[in-house]
Amino acid sequence: MKIQIAAILSADGYLWEKAGGAPSAFHSGKYGTERLEEYTLPLSPYSSLIELLDERRQGRDVSYLAEATPETMELIRGLLLYRLADEIILYVLPHKQEKGICFAEPTALFGWELAEERPLKDGIRRKTYRRKG
Repeated sequence: MKIQIAAILSADGYLWEKAGGAPSAFHSGKYGTERLEEYTLPLSPYSSLIELLDERRQGRDVSYLAEATPETMELIRGLLLYRLADEIILYVLPHKQEKGICFAEPTALFGWELAEERPLKDGIRRKTYRRKG
């Protein structure tokens, strides 16, 4: 089982919430979320951590994706607390937001290492973190 967390962040680390949504580079292309969504099942704010723990123990061959939104932050905290997440994919936009939900506060990337960083269109950077050890 593999669980990925994906988030769109402003340059100052807040979940992106600007009107008009994120630039198209986030969604499309080889490294966009559309590609992630092709091979994963979505997790919702109501997904059961106990069921996910059970699936992990059973060694099921399935991949899940939790997109970071204000509604899913409690789920993401749980995924990180119980070490269920295997990968964090951050799409960092070149714009500051200066308020909102700070992604680094509730999730803290301690225990994670940067595995890959790619530039996308419009100054967006895609950073992939994997759990250490």
